[in-house]
Amino acid sequence: MNTIIEEARAKNNTVVKITWYDLKFSTKTILPVPKERAKFCKTKEVVDLHIVKGCSGSALPGQCTYIMGSSGAGKTSLLNMISDRISTKRGNTLSGKVLMNDTKPVTQNSFGEIGAYVMQDDILFSYFTVEEAL
Repeated sequence: MNTIIEEARAKNNTVVKITWYDLKFSTKTILPVPKERAKFCKTKEVVDLHIVKGCSGSALPGQCTYIMGSSGAGKTSLLNMISDRISTKRGNTLSGKVLMNDTKPVTQNSFGEIGAYVMQDDILFSYFTVEEAL
């Protein structure tokens, strides 16, 4: 593992820490109104669904960082926020800061210069090593 870090340093000579502060993400969704209220109002209503609620943390250089939680906990949304992959279109609301080395704001382009994000894929072969799966 240390050789991978050394190779990366030799190529780029840059060590990057990513820190995120008070990240919040919500989106608008349509929910059906309970039957007892449906006769008095619309059958559907638009509500804010809070996906990530005030999350802060950091990914330090040379260390493995895990984001763990149950299904639907917001792990993928958090990763999308850190890598600047969430659009504010269609009623999405984002707030908080994501910084490289505590100074430079992270954008899709700047994140792509220092890191990679492999989208979730549920098809993994059980005989692959971790390195082969990545």
